[in-house]
Amino acid sequence: MGDTISSGRWRRSINGSAPLSETSVSITCRRLSFCRGGCCAAAARLLLSIVALLCLGLVEEGLSGELSDREEDGLVGPVRSVETKESLLVQIDRYDAQGRVVERMQGGLDTMPGLWPLRFSYHYDQTGRLQSEVVTDAKGDLVKETRMAYDARGHRSAEVAAWGDGTFENASLYEYDQAGLKIRGLHYNAVQVINRNLFTYDEHGRVIGERFERNYRYDAVGNQVATSDRFDAGHALVLTYDDQGRVGTKHVSDLRGRREGRSEFRYDDHGNQIEEAFYDALGRLTDRKTYRYDYDAVGNWTKETFERWESVDGGERLKQAHVRERTIVYHDATCKFSPSPSPTPVERR
Repeated sequence: MGDTISSGRWRRSINGSAPLSETSVSITCRRLSFCRGGCCAAAARLLLSIVALLCLGLVEEGLSGELSDREEDGLVGPVRSVETKESLLVQIDRYDAQGRVVERMQGGLDTMPGLWPLRFSYHYDQTGRLQSEVVTDAKGDLVKETRMAYDARGHRSAEVAAWGDGTFENASLYEYDQAGLKIRGLHYNAVQVINRNLFTYDEHGRVIGERFERNYRYDAVGNQVATSDRFDAGHALVLTYDDQGRVGTKHVSDLRGRREGRSEFRYDDHGNQIEEAFYDALGRLTDRKTYRYDYDAVGNWTKETFERWESVDGGERLKQAHVRERTIVYHDATCKFSPSPSPTPVERR
């Protein structure tokens, strides 16, 4: 789990985000059991303290100035539902009048008996803050559940997730500065397996730097091989913005500052990304992602054509291509809403 400038919100899937297999959720506190095998006592105490806050309600209430789910999903206008089709996947997102997501259905053109469609339901408190995300399968059985907690200023301070059988899945802790900007995220994917995100901002409150750190390493074939007490593996990002406040470049380096590459972005008049060009550490173009859109009268895209090109022998070769189509229903059937010329841009991975 974890929010990053490059990955988008933790709960997104095919409507602009992570694949279905990466979706994070959890289970009720009274059924939560932490690890199979030996547990690190310190980690167990920390996770139990998070669960105590969630179960006993010892977190003060407050308000936060976050964008609505609908806005964070890059939508404009009074959108009620979005059906997205991509390859064999189908997803339906439903929003209330305030722009909060209330339900998400994920399925496929070829359904899997007993599993798909998956139903994601979202539960809010009286102040409108998300309290839990519950995922059930086609039979109504619990798959996962996530519980959220908030600090005295209304910022999300913790998330705990578990599988339907009560097995621990992951937990996250967040820290904010005096201005309410998130400066740190700790993500426990297993006992002693930790990711850490550190954020820095400019005077406008925009993320200009992010460090992705972890206390474990992988071998040559991608298997996790060892953990340590130090967060010395990962990479760092430096972001710059154009005159319209959109991410213009993203520079990537290792944690020692050695340059690894950069990306440059272009956008259309609706604020949606139409190109990301990748360059290696020597400044050579390696590949490009391009996006073409068809829009409805409100300004939301209804068709996205994606292509990925790789640089080969001084030219380019098509490496990947796919199409996403969306059917959008609005709360106002006449839909007289006029979109702003520059809706909130959503950076892609």
